Amino acid sequence: MGDGAAQTLLAELSETNPGSFARALYDRQKATEGSPATHSSVLGVLSEKIRCLGFDTALAMYDHPRQVDIARMGHEPVALFVTVSDIDHSLKPLTNLFVSQALQALMHEADRCPGGMLPFPVRFLLDDFSNLSIPNFADTLAVIRSREIWCTILVQSVAQLNSKYGPEDAASILGNCDEQLVLAFQDMQTATIFADRANKPASRLFSTPLDRAWLFVRGRGAEEVERCPIEDHPLYNEMVELAELEMRDEQDWDLWEDAVPVFAPDFDPEFSGF
Repeated sequence: MGDGAAQTLLAELSETNPGSFARALYDRQKATEGSPATHSSVLGVLSEKIRCLGFDTALAMYDHPRQVDIARMGHEPVALFVTVSDIDHSLKPLTNLFVSQALQALMHEADRCPGGMLPFPVRFLLDDFSNLSIPNFADTLAVIRSREIWCTILVQSVAQLNSKYGPEDAASILGNCDEQLVLAFQDMQTATIFADRANKPASRLFSTPLDRAWLFVRGRGAEEVERCPIEDHPLYNEMVELAELEMRDEQDWDLWEDAVPVFAPDFDPEFSGF
């Protein structure tokens, strides 16, 4: 923050956008310059938070000719896949930022549309959701449906959701999911919660056969249903072949380069979790 390049950029920002959030934060941290220990602590925290935005591949994304217009997804059928490593967690903050800003951009776009909803519904399929940290997600989930924005979240257990979001937000997230499909019960907390809803003993849910699952839909009683064998889908073999081909030919960095987020003009930094 103390080098000449940063000073020049922030000086230009003061002229072009004096009310910017970035400039306000810079002015705030300058107040600590008189206390070296405090100032070093501030810079250390800042460095940790923005490290994922400053490596070479991330910097290349910002000027990449292929950009993603999130708002356009609410106006025409389109699919966007974001693939991240389940081993290397260094890009988690960037993934969290992408998902949270995508939600925000779509909500703003819906508010601009007639009736306050998107012409084309948008659905987020958030696999391994408990590994994401989306700020204010419980509140967001409660207000997006009226805007034709929907989320399908996949978690391993209620305990995992509690650990990441806290018991209150976890309960709110579950409460805002009108349809819940439970494939298996492996821990007592999850089994107890759904046993009460199914009016069954937890032991009954623990003994659910491997080819069965439990479906909970708002306004209906719990149902034990047959799982859909994915291998029977007509496109299953083709999907397996494509997945194997991508694993051989693509790296995580390349996937991030092909899916570049566009930051909305009215981006709210506090929404991003940084």
